[in-house]
Amino acid sequence: MAGNQFVIVVIVIVALGIMGAVTTSGSSIDLGGPFRTMALARAARKLARERVRPATVERSYWSAGEYLRDAKRLQALGYRVSSESITPAFLSYTVPRRGSRYSGRTVQRRVPTHHVTYER
Repeated sequence: MAGNQFVIVVIVIVALGIMGAVTTSGSSIDLGGPFRTMALARAARKLARERVRPATVERSYWSAGEYLRDAKRLQALGYRVSSESITPAFLSYTVPRRGSRYSGRTVQRRVPTHHVTYER
């Protein structure tokens, strides 16, 4: 009986740790965050292996944390930020209804917030 309770407590703690790792600052769960982090690290490793590196690299980030981690990796490879823009996290637009005098429904999409160009 005590062994089962211990296993349940461990599972709950691990689940809370995973949820904390994928939660963004807006208290929403970002399930793609760890995958994007792995993809950005892989892209930096690929750049490091290339004999001739590109003069410019353009990246888009969904969070400031992704941006800071990737900027450190690219800085170690000799790149510096040449331009950056920060946009709102959500893009809203209205889908019109056909044959109706009402405006329709508003759709909100999450988009990358940081758009950065790096140069060597």
